[in-house]
Amino acid sequence: MQHSTIRNADKIYVIEKGKIIEEGTHSELIKANKLYTSLWNVQTGKALISNKI
Repeated sequence: MQHSTIRNADKIYVIEKGKIIEEGTHSELIKANKLYTSLWNVQTGKALISNKI
């Protein structure tokens, strides 16, 4: 999926181990600075991949 598709979604759900752990717009999730932000930064090349992700 392209980055623009994700950014323009009305609502994004982050699922971990079968449970929704985050939900919101791209901007809301980035501001929350949780798992979505980490995944976004890796996907866009803004973060180094670590063993934590």
